[in-house]
Amino acid sequence: MLAMPLPYPDKPEATADDRLPHDALNKAYFGKVAAVRDVIVDFVRRVLKDSDEWIDRIDFDTLKPMSTETIDEAFRSRFNDMLWQVRFRDADGQDAGWLHVIVMLEFQSTVDWFMALRIQSYAVRIYESMPESRNPTSESRLPPILAIVVYNGRSPWGAARSVSGLVGPGTRPAGSSGAAVPTFTGESYVLLDLQQLALEDLPPNNVVSLLARAHGMQEMQDVASTLVEAFGLLRGPQREELRDVFFPWFAKLAWRLGVDLKFLEDKKMREQLENKGEVRLMVEQRLQAHQDRMKAASRAEGREEGREEGTRDLLRRMTARRFGAETARHLGSLLADIKDSERLSRVGDWIMDCATGPELLDRLQNAD
Repeated sequence: MLAMPLPYPDKPEATADDRLPHDALNKAYFGKVAAVRDVIVDFVRRVLKDSDEWIDRIDFDTLKPMSTETIDEAFRSRFNDMLWQVRFRDADGQDAGWLHVIVMLEFQSTVDWFMALRIQSYAVRIYESMPESRNPTSESRLPPILAIVVYNGRSPWGAARSVSGLVGPGTRPAGSSGAAVPTFTGESYVLLDLQQLALEDLPPNNVVSLLARAHGMQEMQDVASTLVEAFGLLRGPQREELRDVFFPWFAKLAWRLGVDLKFLEDKKMREQLENKGEVRLMVEQRLQAHQDRMKAASRAEGREEGREEGTRDLLRRMTARRFGAETARHLGSLLADIKDSERLSRVGDWIMDCATGPELLDRLQNAD
């Protein structure tokens, strides 16, 4: 589902200002309340069976980043992922305390096979930092932890989802290799693999779906439809931070696909176009410009291919006159693989230099 670059003649190389790694965008993106909420409400609900009841008990109005100040310094220095907390209600609708949410972000191409152990080590450090663990009583209880791994690497994710799944079957009692649902103690995690999502099945009006669609753009029309969706979805003051992160990244992604949407990086210009209802018009103009460049490049390529085919035809006729039709037929099949006009011109010299047809064909087959 990764977007493949479209041919774009004369497109300049990306400068340092044009580069925005996907992981930087994703870390900023999933550092926003709206993205975390949509991950839990729409994606965790789809991944986990029978999760409706406990997800509906989450009070998302209380969702906020969790402070890591009480966690040891070594942990804080390596904690590049997001830690959140949200109030949880019991079955009667009463406040039941905090639910801690760890959002782990994995964007490298290789899979972390010990992710479950990494998750559990984080959970243990979080629990150890809490007052309840320092002076425990018989009434002390630790809050539940929900761990979510958002993965956007190229390789299929095959790592165990729980610590128990990492323990060899010969060294533990027989039984299940790991539960399919999280234990809410950091022993297992929920996986959201952006690469494996079917775009047509993504939940609508969802900021994570929007990100997945942007990653999956393949054609010019995908750029237009995704951008229109983004402007509709990211409206309002509550999603202003998300807009400021998404649109500059999207402009750079479109640039790599060959479409110039750099106006998106200018917040003031972006807002003016949006207020005037001219965003779609601007995008259509840029897409048309891209199509015009593509057509011009295609015509130029066609002319070049026409010249090369004319050269091949001339070489076949020269060979037929000098060495006969059978040699010319074999020569034609060999010439079809030569795309370099300079190499084609060298064949003309060989036709004049070689004494026999077999010598010509042997020279062509063994040429560098």
